[in-house]
Amino acid sequence: MAAAGLASEGRQPIFMLCLPKVAAMSKERTPIVFIKPFFLARADAAAFLAIGESTFEDLVARGEAPKPRKVSKGRTAWLVEELEAWGRERPLSDHLLPVNSGYGRRGAKRLPHQPQIEEQ
Repeated sequence: MAAAGLASEGRQPIFMLCLPKVAAMSKERTPIVFIKPFFLARADAAAFLAIGESTFEDLVARGEAPKPRKVSKGRTAWLVEELEAWGRERPLSDHLLPVNSGYGRRGAKRLPHQPQIEEQ
């Protein structure tokens, strides 16, 4: 999961076990195993939770999100398992589905908040 978050930002996960591509005989390596990180820095922790850094910082400051751990002198980071647990504890959303979510098309039920779409 965290590796996917890092890859979406154009960054590579820290730990990967790679094998060389035999057919191409190039120096390029193909990842075969991704190791889940233990700690995440602030930007990576926010991306992992799919929220912005400033929102994440506000939640931490208000005590609503996990506090960082001291990794070394002058360095803090968040435990991945604490972030996962916090994310699972979040309440279900009460937001209505968007109009273009598949409802209201032929044969599908229309939600009460959606206007009737007239076909042209």
